[in-house]
Amino acid sequence: MKQISSLCITSLTLFILFFCLTGSQALAVTGIFPAQPAQGIKSVSYTISGTDLISQEEKSRDSGNWGIYYEGRLSSGTLRVQGTISANDDLDSASVNIRLQVGKPRTYSVLNLGRNEQENFDVSLPIPAMTPEVLSDIERYGAFIEIRVSMYCSPPIIGLGGVFIIRADLTAASTDSQNHAPTVSLNFSPAQPVVGSPINFTATAADADGDTLSYKWYLDGALQSGVTTTTVKWSQPSVGVHALKVVVSDGKGGEAEDTASFTVTNPGAEPYVIAPGYQDGEGEAWGFVDKVIINGQEVAGITQTRLYTGSRVKTGPGVEIVLRTAFGAVTRVKENSTYEVEVRKLATTATIDVVGRLKDGVGEFYWPKGHAGAEKFRVDTSRVVVGIKGTTFTVSQINDVSTVSVQEGVVQVTNLDTGVVTQVGAGSSLTAADEGGYVNGAYNYYVPYYSSINGNWTGLGLANDNSAANALVQVSVYDRSGRSLAIEKKLIAVGGQESLPVAGGENASGWMLVNAHQPLSGLAFIGFNGSKTLMADIPFVADLATNLVIPHVAQDGTWDTSILLCNPHNYKNKVYFELVDQSGFSQGIESFELPALGSGEYPLASLFASASRKNGKILITSDDGGVAAFALYSDVKNGGNYYAGINAVAEDPGFRFSAPTFSYYLPYFSTENGDWTGLALANPDMFGSVEPQITVYNETGTVQTEITVLIEIWGQNSLSLTPPTASWGWIKVDSDGP
Repeated sequence: MKQISSLCITSLTLFILFFCLTGSQALAVTGIFPAQPAQGIKSVSYTISGTDLISQEEKSRDSGNWGIYYEGRLSSGTLRVQGTISANDDLDSASVNIRLQVGKPRTYSVLNLGRNEQENFDVSLPIPAMTPEVLSDIERYGAFIEIRVSMYCSPPIIGLGGVFIIRADLTAASTDSQNHAPTVSLNFSPAQPVVGSPINFTATAADADGDTLSYKWYLDGALQSGVTTTTVKWSQPSVGVHALKVVVSDGKGGEAEDTASFTVTNPGAEPYVIAPGYQDGEGEAWGFVDKVIINGQEVAGITQTRLYTGSRVKTGPGVEIVLRTAFGAVTRVKENSTYEVEVRKLATTATIDVVGRLKDGVGEFYWPKGHAGAEKFRVDTSRVVVGIKGTTFTVSQINDVSTVSVQEGVVQVTNLDTGVVTQVGAGSSLTAADEGGYVNGAYNYYVPYYSSINGNWTGLGLANDNSAANALVQVSVYDRSGRSLAIEKKLIAVGGQESLPVAGGENASGWMLVNAHQPLSGLAFIGFNGSKTLMADIPFVADLATNLVIPHVAQDGTWDTSILLCNPHNYKNKVYFELVDQSGFSQGIESFELPALGSGEYPLASLFASASRKNGKILITSDDGGVAAFALYSDVKNGGNYYAGINAVAEDPGFRFSAPTFSYYLPYFSTENGDWTGLALANPDMFGSVEPQITVYNETGTVQTEITVLIEIWGQNSLSLTPPTASWGWIKVDSDGP
C-alpha cells in the first residue's frame, strides 16, 4: 500500500517576516519551519531574496507534499536562500537538498546532517536578463527555490522517515519591464527584376525599447559577409527564383526577420528552348513534345515536335514543358529546369534504353501501369540514378542536391557517391547531397559508448523494421571530444538484418550515431580485452531525454558502476549526476560539461569516493537538450571485467496520489549451474513509498515464490531471487506506484 511520509508533528505554525531592502531590490522573506520541534528536525530557518513572494500555502503531511509553498515573481540581481538547519537527538541521518533554478541556469547544494548537528547554508544564483530566450527556458524548465529535507528518525513512526519541502515557484516579472523584440519589414524595387539591372532592398525596422539594432542579410540562404546596413543593392542579379532574408537583432536576445522572394527574368531571351537532337541511323524518335505551358496557358503549334538522341529542353520562369515517349511515359519539365535525353539501342536485343538527365530544376515522371514493352527508362542527376518501373515520382536537382519523391509505385535509386541502391516506395523520399557523405535519414539512434582500447571491439546488430523498403544506414563514430573517427554505410534489405564490426581506429573511445531512412531495431556489442565471450550489450536509444535515471548502482570493494554518456548536439551541454541512496537520501551532486558531439565515461568511485553501497540510483539531468546514457558494472576485485549493464531510462515524475496498479514483466530468470538472478527497483515518487509484489513463475507457469518489498520515498531496492525448486522461468512485478 502506498503511504505518505509519517513524521510526527505536534503543531505547525509559520513565522513570516517581510521587510523592504534598499533601492529597487525585491522583498525578502524569512521563515522558520516547523515552528515547533518535530521528530528528527528542530527547525529550518531560512531567508529567500531576489524574488517578490506574493503568496504562501502551508500543506500538512496528510496531503503528501508536506511543507510550505510560495509563489513569487523574479526580480533582478541574484536569487539567494540562506539559513540554518538543526537536528534533534532522535535523528539518525538526514540529507538536505537545496536547489535554485531559473530556466537553464541552476545550482545545487547537498548537506548531510547527523544527531544533534547544525548546518548553515547559503546558495545563490545570478538571475539572467529576461530575454525572450530566457523566458522560453523558464516556461520549459521552470524557476524555483527548493529546500527538501529527507530524514530517518529513531525510533521511526510506522517504520518510515519523512520528507518535507520548502519551495517557491517563480515567474518572470511583469512584461512591462521585459525586453521587447524588434519588428521588421522588407521591400524591394523594381517589382519585376530583370537580369542586368540592380535590385534595391530596404529593411524598415522598429524597436519599442529604443535598442540599437543590427542587421544580417542572407541571399538564397547564404550569409552576406560584411553587409550590415538597412539598405542593400544587388547590382548583377542572375536569372531565376531567389530569396533575400534580413534578420534584425536588438542585442538582448530579441530578433525579427522578413524574407522577400522574387524572380529575375531575361526579357530578351526565349522563355524556353527545345532542341530536338539528331536522328540516329534508323531515324527513330524516342518521343515528342506533348505540351508547352507558359504561365498556365498552353502554347499552340508546338505539340508533336519529335525528339531524338541528344535532345534538350530548357524552361524559364513560369514555363512547363510536357514530354511523352513513344511507349507512353510522361515527363513534366518544371520551370527553371534543364533536361537532356540520350537514347541507346542495344545491338543484341530490341531494348531501347532512354536515359534522361536532369541537369538542374525539377522534373515529374510517370510510367504507365501495365506496360510490358522492352523499353528501359531512367533519370540521372549529378548524385543519383533513378530506375523507373510503373510509377509516378518527382526528381529535383537544386544546388547540387538531388531529391527523389515517390507518389505511386516503387523506384530504384542508386547513389552515385556511395553505390548504395535503395528502393523508394510511395509516400517516401530520398535525398543525396555532398554533405560529408551523410545519409540524412529521418531516424536517429544513439549508442553512448564505443571502445577499441586495450583490444576491446565494438559491433552492431541492425534490423530493418520496414517490410516494404530497403534501409540505407550510416554509422558515425565520434571520440570523447566530438571529433569524427569514422563513417560507415550499409544497405539492409527489406525486412532484413545485418551485423557489422565498427572500426573507429585503435585505442579510441567515444559513442556512435546510427542514422537511417527506415526505422530500425538494434543492439551494440562491446567485447572486452579482445574476448569473444566477455561482452556487454547496449540497446539503441531512440529518444533523448533531459531527465534520466540509472535505477541501480553498485559501488563497494567489489563493484564499481561507470556512467557512459553522450551529447549528440552541435553545442556544449552541462550535465548533472545526483547519487541517491536506497532510502532516498541524496549523497551529492557532480556536474560536467560535455563538448559538442562529445561523450564521457564516469566511474562513480572517482565521483563519490566516500560513499560505499550495493544499492541506490543515479539521477541525470542536462541543461540544454537531451542526452543518452548507459551504466556498466565493473568487478574491480576480480580483474575489472564488465559483466552487465543497463540503459538510463527517462525519469518518471512520480507525484501520483491515486493508486493504480503498474505491472512489469521479465521474460527470463535462471538459477541453473550456479546462475543467479536479481532485481533492482527504483521509486521515483518523492512523497510516497511503494510496495511492489514480485511473483516468480517456473517454465510451466506455476508460482514458485511471492515476495513483497518496501521501497521508500524516492528510494531504491535490489534483491536476489532464489526459488525453492524452479531452475528457470519468468518474473512479474505488480506495484502500487511506478
